[in-house]
Amino acid sequence: MGSINELRNPASHVLDIRIDKKWYFNDWGINAYIDVQNIYNFQAVGQAYLDVNRDESGNPVVDPNNPQSYVISEIQNVSGTVLPSVGLMVEF
Repeated sequence: MGSINELRNPASHVLDIRIDKKWYFNDWGINAYIDVQNIYNFQAVGQAYLDVNRDESGNPVVDPNNPQSYVISEIQNVSGTVLPSVGLMVEF
């Protein structure tokens, strides 16, 4: 019998940077910012998705070695992208 949680996904990590500039006035203020998430574009790899192969008619393809199963394919599960944003907040 194998150990529980013996296989794990690789560690994931990101670096986020935000620059703020605030201006204060008598009864209100403005805050402008630039924010970049995942600045070095780390790609996290997760467990693959499974999909059933289909023929030209859209019907599932039966596995010739096991007629009780369908032919399946794996779809990579990769996530992570650079996400820049800018913002302006007004405080009263």
